[in-house]
Amino acid sequence: MKHFLFNFFLVGCFCISSMNLTAQTDSLITPAEPVVAEQPAPQVAKPAPNKAKKGTKTSSFNARRLFFGGGIGGHISNSSLYFNIAPQVGYYLVNGRIFRFLPGVSFTYQYYQATDGFLQIDKNYPSNNIYGPGVFTRFFVNNFFAHAEYQYLWYKLNTKTIQDDYLLVGVGMRFPMGKRGGVTVSVLLDVLPHDKNEGYTIYDNPIVNIGFSF
Repeated sequence: MKHFLFNFFLVGCFCISSMNLTAQTDSLITPAEPVVAEQPAPQVAKPAPNKAKKGTKTSSFNARRLFFGGGIGGHISNSSLYFNIAPQVGYYLVNGRIFRFLPGVSFTYQYYQATDGFLQIDKNYPSNNIYGPGVFTRFFVNNFFAHAEYQYLWYKLNTKTIQDDYLLVGVGMRFPMGKRGGVTVSVLLDVLPHDKNEGYTIYDNPIVNIGFSF
């Protein structure tokens, strides 16, 4: 009996010691912090690229490249009265510092009247109105240029209305005046034959033109 009580006492002491050790161990363990899942950074929506609608074209027109010019002139003498105006409009397709390329359109109007003395109209020769459209090109190297121009003109010859074409080619020089303005001087030749009009032509080679531009 004494032996049984002694064994029971030892088992109880062992259990109490084990419970104290477990409590001390639990008190030393720090509770783990809760793990927070990392939130992804908010995505900023990028603006959609501005795509041009299919079939539309982006315009590259530049008003600074427009060309306005032409020539105006005339003379009065004891044998004739003559007046000429030839406006031109163009656009610089190439507009560099040295090289420039200018195509354009033109219109020519000339008035001629034979006179018998100063400002005395000769009734034996009716007045002649010469007019018609044209196209031209100029290629510049600095202020020197090559010029080519096609004209289709109407006029009267011996009371008969004539339609004739002219091709004027030559060279010239531009003298700048201000930011855009300038005076041009050119020497041209009419290189087309005029056999159908019995060799008559309104131009006498060489043709010296003085014009303006801005």
